[in-house]
Amino acid sequence: MTAMTACGPEADEVQASRDKARCEALTERLRAIYEEHCSAKGKGPGRFGRNLIGPGPIVNPPKFNQEILRVENGPKKSVSYVITKPRADTNTLWRFTVTVDKAGTPLIDDLHGIALTPAGKPHGEWAKFGY
Repeated sequence: MTAMTACGPEADEVQASRDKARCEALTERLRAIYEEHCSAKGKGPGRFGRNLIGPGPIVNPPKFNQEILRVENGPKKSVSYVITKPRADTNTLWRFTVTVDKAGTPLIDDLHGIALTPAGKPHGEWAKFGY
């Protein structure tokens, strides 16, 4: 998560520069992060895999320009949630599901989002995101 979110601010800068070589290099770096840190489910075409096989993970605004707020325990010992807040969107929280595989490696498995009230409190249910 740290590697992924660290690329977000750089993606803003790369997009502003319109430097094609830097954009391609950052895209390849993000794809390597996805390959290493996403589960098979997370790499699927209905999840982060869209970023691996689609036009690329750098979009406008960069989707992973986020601040990691906290880590919460999940329903099982092998599951935890990483809660993030997009820096450009003050109205949403994201919850990444991280599972630990049999080798003990944590992998990003899924992503949900929830809207925030004007007071900054979560409102509604965690909805599945398609990326």
